Amino acid sequence: MSVCEVSAILEFFNFIQGFVFSKEFQISLWSAIFSSVIVSVFIALIVNYYTNFFKSPDITMLVKQGDEYSDKLMFVEAPNGKYEATFKFSIRNKGTQVLKPEEGYWHIYLPSGWRINVDEEKGVPSYIDPGAPNHLRELIRLPVYPNSFTDLGEYFTFSIEKVHFNSPEIHFFFETNYGFFPDRIKRDRKTGLIKFDDFGKIKISVR
Repeated sequence: MSVCEVSAILEFFNFIQGFVFSKEFQISLWSAIFSSVIVSVFIALIVNYYTNFFKSPDITMLVKQGDEYSDKLMFVEAPNGKYEATFKFSIRNKGTQVLKPEEGYWHIYLPSGWRINVDEEKGVPSYIDPGAPNHLRELIRLPVYPNSFTDLGEYFTFSIEKVHFNSPEIHFFFETNYGFFPDRIKRDRKTGLIKFDDFGKIKISVR
């Protein structure tokens, strides 16, 4: 390569270096980046507002006692020495997408020894598993809107003997069109079973 050719190449690189580090280029570059970010954010907001692309429900089970919702069920000691509580179950949606009716099932597992009082004239409610009376399950029949609660049916009143009240917990999970909740749940592909330790929990205490 001749001296003239090397000189021409060096002059070209010097020109490029001067252009890249010039004030005009820097202004143009950052203006282009800023404009791209603004356009991307604007498109994302439109997509999020008009579609469900970024939205999903996030549901959990609570109990309602009086007008209060909680992840803890409070019992009181009755004069007969038993522990008593009146409450109903409720689904809370902490997500950004409404869970529509019939988009999933809820499952509740009462502590061992607990039983729902059954009206003999009405018969056993359909939500009680005939093979496991402490397992309650049913299709979600009402919408669960974001940042709101949807109560499940009737109030229950339990009167528990102290012998059956050994630090119990109520376990639950949801199986929906959006997957399992809690989302740590995985169903075994071979057996169809779910690890009990992965279920959600409602803690129980005595006031």
